[in-house]
Amino acid sequence: MPLPSPPPRDNAAPQLLRASGGELVWPDMLAGEDLKPSPKQHRGQRARESIVRAAQALFGQNGYEATTVEEIAKAAGSAVGGFYRHFRSKRQVLLVVMRSLLDEFDARHSARQFNESPDDALERLRQGLKTRWVNAGAYRAWREAVVRDPALAALHEAIEAVITARIGSALAIAAAAPGCRADVDVSTLALVVNVLFWRLIDTPPSERHAISDALIRLVHHALFEDACEAR
Repeated sequence: MPLPSPPPRDNAAPQLLRASGGELVWPDMLAGEDLKPSPKQHRGQRARESIVRAAQALFGQNGYEATTVEEIAKAAGSAVGGFYRHFRSKRQVLLVVMRSLLDEFDARHSARQFNESPDDALERLRQGLKTRWVNAGAYRAWREAVVRDPALAALHEAIEAVITARIGSALAIAAAAPGCRADVDVSTLALVVNVLFWRLIDTPPSERHAISDALIRLVHHALFEDACEAR
């Protein structure tokens, strides 16, 4: 039997935080969620991980609203009661899934190397886009939930600011190369790239590779004179 809904949340956008180096960091996805403690035993940890993986797959296949706790539990090889031993609601699982997606995005996109070249920075951007494409179904489920939940919408606003900043950091490295257009607004270009991702998230899997490459070519053209290339 589902547990009672948690008390209403503050829908104000979370305050953006910065790391010691000045870079924006992700908002606390689970603040105020009263998430149950992680299991200490391996069996419980595996059960929890199975629930998260099953939820991510079902969210990606069926969407957020159409996915039920019963379906998640069944796909995870658990009873409904087992689901509620680890999570209080489907919404909590979505937040955990999104947190893992952001960690994966960071692992691919934010691994800036010392003295990174403009070409390497654009390749890092390409890899970040591809990582998001791989998880397009889960991102669609998040987008669906955000529309109906003001608190999630506030979180989404903060997440978008961080993602745009991450993209902007890669573009700024590329923009410092010889031959870059003098009037490029890197912040606006980063915002455009991120908006395009969300607009194109429903693209069939067979077309995503070509679209990622096209986005990078678009970025390259926006940054550099036609006869110049990043070195």
